[in-house]
Amino acid sequence: MDFALSAEQRMLEASLDGFLAEHLPMDRRRAIAATAAGHDGELWNGLVAQGLAGLIVPERHGGSGLGILDAAIVAERLGYHATPGAFAGSLIMAPLAFIDGATEAQQEDWLPRIASGEVRFAFGFAGGIGQTGAATVTCDDGKLTGRLQGVLDGGGATHILVSLADGRCGLVPLDSKGVSARLVPSLDRTRPLLDVTFEGAAAELLTAANDPLAMRQTLLDVGRIMLAADTLGAAQA
Repeated sequence: MDFALSAEQRMLEASLDGFLAEHLPMDRRRAIAATAAGHDGELWNGLVAQGLAGLIVPERHGGSGLGILDAAIVAERLGYHATPGAFAGSLIMAPLAFIDGATEAQQEDWLPRIASGEVRFAFGFAGGIGQTGAATVTCDDGKLTGRLQGVLDGGGATHILVSLADGRCGLVPLDSKGVSARLVPSLDRTRPLLDVTFEGAAAELLTAANDPLAMRQTLLDVGRIMLAADTLGAAQA
């Protein structure tokens, strides 16, 4: 990005560039892409050590407490280096859903685990955003039923966070009873998408947002910003 960045943002940009230039040469990138898993444990641990997992997580929960512009700077550099792995859904949209829509107890439970890289979230919207593919998930008595296609950040994900039509979010471990998930290739071979079917899967609901539909729109807008920044970085490369 060429507009005026702070010294701290320039340092963030330079640090990430240096790490990726050293640890993600073309042959390694190709090897990760060839696995079609969308996740590499060693690379993920390195990015966590760089602070990416806790980028927007508040400091009181073990993160850096940075903002959406900082996240967009990171997304641009990840796109520039064609970095395999999760970011927009898992490390930005998911923690933002907890920050804006979870109880204090849920934040204390989940945000430190996101910041440490212990949990990784796939993120999807149950309709209402004009996406192609199935997006028919409903919630009845705390259980999710339906199917989502084209879910972000499925590679290496431990959980999925579903933004429901009413603005609530439902959290489900991907190894839960009633959940069937498989990765499918996308145009970006480093980032496959997730196809998930729920059959009465028990969900933990995030219901503390003052205006759930406004939060849902914010999550969508932020996700689009991250993907746009990623695409900008790829175009620059």
